[in-house]
Amino acid sequence: MAGLIKWDPFKDIEKFFSEDFAPAFVPIFRLNDLPVDIYEDDNNIVVEVGLTGVDPKNASLKIEENRLKISGRFDEKKETKAENYWRKEIKRGEFNRTIVLPQEVNAAESKAKYENGILKINLPKTAKVDQGREIKIES
Repeated sequence: MAGLIKWDPFKDIEKFFSEDFAPAFVPIFRLNDLPVDIYEDDNNIVVEVGLTGVDPKNASLKIEENRLKISGRFDEKKETKAENYWRKEIKRGEFNRTIVLPQEVNAAESKAKYENGILKINLPKTAKVDQGREIKIES
């Protein structure tokens, strides 16, 4: 006898807006607009953020209460008439993302570097609670 399968309305919504199902005129929404990879080495928590097309001067990073806050904006570009588009997925405007860090980090020693559309943030691990600060992005 087969068991019951729990209904997940979000899975149905994701299926409706998936690339395979959505007609060309329906925008595709994703839950995480700002993709991140988070991993660690012996000394650091490393966060890599996909920021293709973002000028690093238009992004900011802050660490507060063991949270990394990433914000900024994708530059607006002049576009042709909207009705001529078949699909419009390139994001424009402001973005914000807050990431709860898996461990305390030393905000004062943190570094960020932007290269080839990826912002790589090295956050040194620490045992003490840091007051937090803004991180300068190098390019």
